[in-house]
Order: sequence, then structure tokens, then C-alpha cells
Amino acid sequence: MIDYHIHTKLCMHAVGEPEEYCQYAVKNGISEIGFSDHFPMNYQPAFSDDISSIAMREEDIPIYFQMIDLNYKELTIKKAFEVDYFPKENLFFEKYLYLYDKLDYIIGSVHFIDELSIDQIDYKINIVNFGIEKLWISYFEMIKEMINNKRKYIDVIAHVDLPKRVVGDPPKKVSDKLQDMLKVIKSNELVVEVNTSGWDRQAKDLYPSASILKKIHDMGIEITLGSDAHHPSEVGRHFSKARSLLENIGFKRYITFNSHKKEYRDL
Repeated sequence: MIDYHIHTKLCMHAVGEPEEYCQYAVKNGISEIGFSDHFPMNYQPAFSDDISSIAMREEDIPIYFQMIDLNYKELTIKKAFEVDYFPKENLFFEKYLYLYDKLDYIIGSVHFIDELSIDQIDYKINIVNFGIEKLWISYFEMIKEMINNKRKYIDVIAHVDLPKRVVGDPPKKVSDKLQDMLKVIKSNELVVEVNTSGWDRQAKDLYPSASILKKIHDMGIEITLGSDAHHPSEVGRHFSKARSLLENIGFKRYITFNSHKKEYRDL
């Protein structure tokens, strides 16, 4: 198995050294991992934790590449970033595209709508005031906008139902917007991340949920796997459970990347 969503302490809310994440992966039978830390952001949304505590700093980018340049006989290590799409400041796309060729893949994600963090429980009241239905629609539309504007530089779409961490599953009223988002992912041949971290967070569910994964399978959208690890012990968390679910839905394979080129592996 692989784990393509692993953070480092440079994002300021993860702990442990890269070597520890690697050692834990080997110990637990993971054959390939990808470090994909939060790419730097400087803009501070009004309703969010301090941005310097949830993303890397620009000056740490060279350090990041040094930290994850590791060699293990038993483990393949890929280089990546999780890049937030945020129209008020898309630092990677505006300033750091030269890094693209140094990476194996890029995870595109959305964590902010307007000035609002959508997955920080401390801002639930602000999310509720924004409007739950409006939030879901805005989220799906933002992912579509990210794809339409930056498809060339994105390989994987992260946690496609992330708002449920705070507000629960998307209401039926937005099912057409969800479907539209999935169609854009499919038409652009992007890969959806199966992110197991939700089982340990407020959502108490996989990202995306089984019902959305069924839609993804039926549409022929490809998947990859990630734990969203912020601690070495989280590498590969709940993967056996996730694999069983994916097999029951009908998935047969998943995607790995080598210099942004897809490779296929049996589940």
C-alpha cells in the first residue's frame, strides 16, 4: 500500500521527524509514501487560526526538500505539496511554479471560503452564520474553479467533502452541485484522495464518505490513498478498513505518481 498524504513539523501543527514517519511506514507494511506538507500561505483570513500555525513558511521550502530527501531500501519516498486554492493569495501558482518539476504530484485542496476556515471547529458559529447550504455550494464551486484555473498543476483533489468535519454530511439540496464537481474531476482526469483521517476527527467518517465513493466508482474516477498524517503513528492509519470498504464498493486499483505521471497498482 501507499500513503500519499504525510505532513512534516514545518507546517507547525505536525510533530516528529521525517525519518520517524518512514520508520513507521516500513514497520506497518507501507511500501511507498509521499510527503505533501501544506504549502506556505501569508494571507490571514479573518475567521481562521493564525495562518503561520497551519502552513509552512516560505523560507522553509529549501529545508523541506532537504528533510524529505531520504533513502530507504524498503520504502519509496515521493515529494509533493498540499497546495491550497485561495483566490486572495495563490502563492504557489503565482510565485513558485518553478518547483513543479521537482515534485512527483500536487494535492489541490480548499480550506477557506471568503474569509472563513471551513474545517476549524472553533469557527463553527461563523460557518453556521455563513449558511450551511451556501457553504457546501461555495466549496464545490471553489474546487471546480481550482480545477478550471489550475488543472495543469494539480494531480490529486484532497478530501472532497471536507466541510462535514464541522457541519456534517452535505444536504440533499446540494447533491446536484456535488455531482457537477465530480463531473469536472472526471473530465479533467484528476485523482480523488481517499483520506482516512476523518475517522479520527469530528466527522468520524472517511473523506469522502462511502456514498460519495460509490458515485466516484460509478463515474470511473480514479483514487489514491492518504492518511493525512501529522504524527508518525498516523501513517497508514485505518488503511485495512479503507481497503475493505473500497473493495466492497468495487474498486480494483489505485494511482501512484512519478514526476506527475500516473502509475496503476492493484488494490
